[in-house]
Amino acid sequence: TRYISVTGVQTCALPICVWTLAAQFGGDLLTPVIIVVSLLACLTPLWAAGPTQDGAGLKARALAVWPLAALGGWLTVATVLNFITLAQRYGLLDGMAPEAWGVAGVVIVGVVALATILRTRLWVCGLPVAWGLIAVYFAEAQRHPTTAWAAVAGVAVVLLAVLVRGRR
Repeated sequence: TRYISVTGVQTCALPICVWTLAAQFGGDLLTPVIIVVSLLACLTPLWAAGPTQDGAGLKARALAVWPLAALGGWLTVATVLNFITLAQRYGLLDGMAPEAWGVAGVVIVGVVALATILRTRLWVCGLPVAWGLIAVYFAEAQRHPTTAWAAVAGVAVVLLAVLVRGRR
């Protein structure tokens, strides 16, 4: 049986540190690459192990599996938001309806989160995704209500997946 180790968490944390430095020191064009590497570093071991981490002891789940799943969930939201923010900053979305790319971003987050929850049965992954989508709702409620309500729908779907599939 394959289990995720603390080394997996450390492997995921290093690119996040690099992302923080790049964002702080003007390397914003590097941040999409770095954040995708971080996301893949989190999700790859989770997907590879699948539901086999159910057999891991409480200590292994609490110190390695759950933190990696939570970070993977958060990075799912952060990756999409990072791409949309930079694309908007550099005018790549000019001429496109903001509602369309906002809803598309919510859908991408939802699909990745659902796939991860269904593959791994890790309920922990869905919580930061729901939290991030709630933040999207509040950020977009006034300017882009369709995106905001898509985020609410995403929260409902992710939490339903957490309740149905995320249980052991």
